[in-house]
Parts: sequence; structure tokens; C-alpha cells
Amino acid sequence: MEIEDYEKTIYELRQLLEVTKVLNSTLHFKKLVDTILFSFMAQARCVKAALYIGKEIEPDTITLQRNYMGFEITPHVPIQLNCKTPKMEEFARSRKCLTNEEVDKLAYFDVEEINRYIIEQIEIIIPLVINEKIAGLVLLGGRIDSEPIQKSEKEFLSEIGFYASIAIQNSILFDMATMDMMTELKVRHYTTKFIDECIISGDHNFVIIMIDIDDFKRVNDTYGHQTGDDTIIGVSTILKKAIRTNDIASRFGGEEFVIMLRDAALDDAVVVAERIREGVEGLKVISNKDEINVTVSIGLAEFDIDLDKTPEDVISRADGALYISKKTGKNRVTTA
Repeated sequence: MEIEDYEKTIYELRQLLEVTKVLNSTLHFKKLVDTILFSFMAQARCVKAALYIGKEIEPDTITLQRNYMGFEITPHVPIQLNCKTPKMEEFARSRKCLTNEEVDKLAYFDVEEINRYIIEQIEIIIPLVINEKIAGLVLLGGRIDSEPIQKSEKEFLSEIGFYASIAIQNSILFDMATMDMMTELKVRHYTTKFIDECIISGDHNFVIIMIDIDDFKRVNDTYGHQTGDDTIIGVSTILKKAIRTNDIASRFGGEEFVIMLRDAALDDAVVVAERIREGVEGLKVISNKDEINVTVSIGLAEFDIDLDKTPEDVISRADGALYISKKTGKNRVTTA
């Protein structure tokens, strides 16, 4: 090898190390999706990108999660690809970054199936593989220099795909360990640990919202546990819609939930809490032919550096406010 070749190899290894650091900097699935796409776009010098990905270790289908600049989506069409076909499994085993023409030639899958949804010429396709199964596809186009992709670039992008796949697997495993499977909310220990980390680091601008389903025992006893589960899932869906990406919603146990509203004042949190209360009040749970009305009682506590030394302190104050909501008629919001 010439000196120039060694220098190029060293440069690529350094680039790969930097990309790997970025990919492993977050376990948050939504943030990871953006990180993966931006990493590929930068390395391939492309301005158009889309990412199909599943949220399981070995998904049956992968779904279009993100698209940027020019990969326009056909509306009202399920944007999914089947990754269990023999050809897709062959594509997974290859682990190769391919051009559109190569994919078409090798017939790993019907490229037109993608083009129904993404109305633009795809130049590069990179498989994301976990356990020799397709876990995602990165689609790139719009090369800045309009030059055809070189063999060395394809090999480099395949390497990034390998590390991106590991990052996806880590993110999915993290979600499985910290998520309540029925509601897809975070579990109690995750939330209390996160609150503790915020207290220690000085990130004190947050409000705790504690929510409890009113008369839940009566629903369970009268209509059965399945209806009780449907009620919990219905309330959980409303909570997820009410919060932002950086907020945390968790199932604290049974019919009780806690939201950590970050970078928010108490007045802002009251608005969110009222929105949740009204949303649940409009929720209708059907059991056989019966329509069940659901309400929640809510308590809020803004973090106070003088009062709150531990997560339990601020949560306890929110719980006290919730107790007042219960005692004064239910279906209401009370602040500590």
C-alpha cells in the first residue's frame, strides 16, 4: 500500500469512530432515528433520506419512520415493507450497501414497492441487520456532487450500517427494560431514577403530575379485568398525546400514572393537566353493549429546591394534591 492509501484508511477509521460515538450517544428511539439518518446523509453527501425501521428485535415489517427533503410520501397509504420474504432475508445476509440498480438487478425486493411511497430516485440503499434479519433500511438520494457512489464509499456505509444496527438493538432492549408493555409508558423505577438524576445535576425546572383513574376498582369488579385493561390503555393513549418528546409519562402502578413535565412552570403544567382531564372525560370504554364513562383525579407539584431533596419528596407532594382532588369530588386538578 502507498502512504496515501494508509492515510485514507486512517481517516476512514477515525470517521467511523466518530460516527459510532454519535450513534451510541442516545438510547432514545426517536432521537436515534434522526441521528442515524443525519449520520448517513453526512457520510454519503446526500440531501435526501428516508428510514424504514421496526421497533422489535426481529420485526415482521418495517415502517417508514422519517424522511427528509424530496422523498415525498403518498398520503393515506400504509408505509410498510415486509422483511420476512426469502429475498429480503437474502439481502440481510449480504449486509451490503447497494445502488438502486444493483437492488433491482439482484431482485432482493420490488423497488417499485418503495417508489409507490417515495416519489424520487433512490441512489443508495443500506440494510440495517440484527441477527441476520432486516431491522431497517436507509434510503439515500440527491448526492451533492452528483458523482456515482464508489466501491470504497459503499463499504464504508455498510460499516456504518453495522454500528447503526447495534445502536437500534440497544435502544429496543432499553425500551423493553424500561417500558410497561401494556401501556407503552415508562415504568416507575425509570422515572424516579431520572428525577433523581435531574435533582443531582441541578436540572430543577420540572413539574410532577400524578394521575389516578376514578372508581377504577368498581370498573374492574363490575365489567371485568379486560375492561379494566382497556380503560388503562385508553387513558395511557391520552397521556402520550398530551406530552412532548422530552417529557416522561410512566405507569406508576395499577391505575396510577406520573408525568414529569420538563422545562415547564406550574401554570403551564396545569394547562396540560386540564387537557388530560378533559380528554379522559371524553373517553368512552365499551364493555359488551355498555358504554363506560371514565374520569381521573390529578395532583401537581412543581419542584422546590427547599422542599424536595429526593424524587419521593416531590412525588409525595403531587400525591397529596391528588388526594385533595379525590376528597373534593374527583375529576379535578389540584396543585400542591
